[in-house]
Amino acid sequence: MNTLTKINVFSIAFATLNSVSVTANAASLDADLSNDTLKAKYNFSHKKADLGISAGAMLTDDNGDVISFDLRTQGQLKSTPDANIRGGFGVRAYSASPKLGDNFQSLGLGGFVELAMPKLPDLTFGADLYYAPSITSSNDIDAVWDIEFRVSYQLFENAAAYVGLRDFEVDVNGQDFNFDEGPYIGFSLQF
Repeated sequence: MNTLTKINVFSIAFATLNSVSVTANAASLDADLSNDTLKAKYNFSHKKADLGISAGAMLTDDNGDVISFDLRTQGQLKSTPDANIRGGFGVRAYSASPKLGDNFQSLGLGGFVELAMPKLPDLTFGADLYYAPSITSSNDIDAVWDIEFRVSYQLFENAAAYVGLRDFEVDVNGQDFNFDEGPYIGFSLQF
């Protein structure tokens, strides 16, 4: 799948999510940059159903491109409802075209957790972890690891800035291939 086709697929997914998000309680657009990567993700959630859906695209300078789609549960941590801890579990589907290998698809299981500081509620620490083993991946992929750590600060009522670390790694026949690894900076617009 070439980059133009991926952009068209992402555009269709974005339009579909946007039309569905009219019934959602919240939506956001995240965009971030590293030295070699541009990543954008459109998120929406339906608070009544504690459901979150996202569509994202990661374009890299040298390593290829990845499109992802998330479906997850989300909400406040039940055991400590006043602790400002949110999280959720779900699946993330990937369609990737590495520059040095065959295109592949994977289905990862994982989740996220976010902690808002009690005395500084605009400051949030978060982590995402998704793992796709060989059984849920095509084309001799042994595993896909997608790990992110992020610190976000809500600058305005509808916009936040964030910094983070990302490791998006694919194991193919015993060798590691990194789509992206290292720090990034970005912003989130809430609708």
